[in-house]
Amino acid sequence: MTGTGTPGNSVTVYDASGKKLGTATVKEDGTWSLPVEQGTLKAGEKLTATQKAPGSNRDSEPATGVVSEDKAADKPVINNAKDSDTSVTGTGTPGNSVTVYDASGKKLGTATVKEDGKWDLPVEQGTLKAGEKLTATQKAPGSNRDSEPATGVVSEDKAADKPVINNAKDSDTSVTGTGTPGNSVTVYDASGKKLGTATVKEDGKWDLPVEQGTLKAGDKLTATQKAPGSNRDSEPATGVVTKDNQTLPGKENTQNGTKTPAASQDKIPDSVLNLPQTSEKPSNSIYLGFMLLVGALGSLLFRVKKNKK
Repeated sequence: MTGTGTPGNSVTVYDASGKKLGTATVKEDGTWSLPVEQGTLKAGEKLTATQKAPGSNRDSEPATGVVSEDKAADKPVINNAKDSDTSVTGTGTPGNSVTVYDASGKKLGTATVKEDGKWDLPVEQGTLKAGEKLTATQKAPGSNRDSEPATGVVSEDKAADKPVINNAKDSDTSVTGTGTPGNSVTVYDASGKKLGTATVKEDGKWDLPVEQGTLKAGDKLTATQKAPGSNRDSEPATGVVTKDNQTLPGKENTQNGTKTPAASQDKIPDSVLNLPQTSEKPSNSIYLGFMLLVGALGSLLFRVKKNKK
């Protein structure tokens, strides 16, 4: 029981039957507090208190107070959780406090219900165990009574299957692949830098736009997949960035496990080797010159033979 009075004075409290419940001294701040066992005070009962100065034999006129019923708050709502969660959440009465306990009865902490009726209790990752039952009680400000406990269950947060990421070219403006419809796929470059996140469409395909020049030939890309509401990423899938219009020799195809043969050597096109044919006759001037040359050579040979004789 509590109240106010003159600092240094003593205050004595009596129940409705006149039974003395105890005496307390008023503190310097003018307040007094008298401890009583829980259950001593009865709802609807009238209490009286008198004050006396030190060394005085006379009590003050009695002051009265009434004992009201301390109604327990309604039990809160505690949401089911996953073993990867870093908080326990639920709803309750704004301003009330909600205390959460694990399956062993260990107190995990207390949260205050916000104005929107929601509460959120942070916990370290790994605190919540799959299959465990959590309990939560609610208490109004100034109340000593907890509500009936509400219960929630911790389920296992299973990681999604790893997605498929297609090999890309250094000139591409998107990274593509397949996954589970509705899941999110996050892509990282060779340095681990996040390039972005895409949602898998109903047809099982995903497409992440990137700026041209982002992808570098020889770079390895990784992609992880996550289900909605999950905190766990899948195992990473990998893809390779190749130079545009060129296949890397002997590069393993991550999609089907086969190897792509080295690019064949360039061949000279047949059109270059096959010289064009023509049926056109030489021009008259060329023909006449050729005949004159033959005639001159013939005349020269005739003279040489004649001189030898």
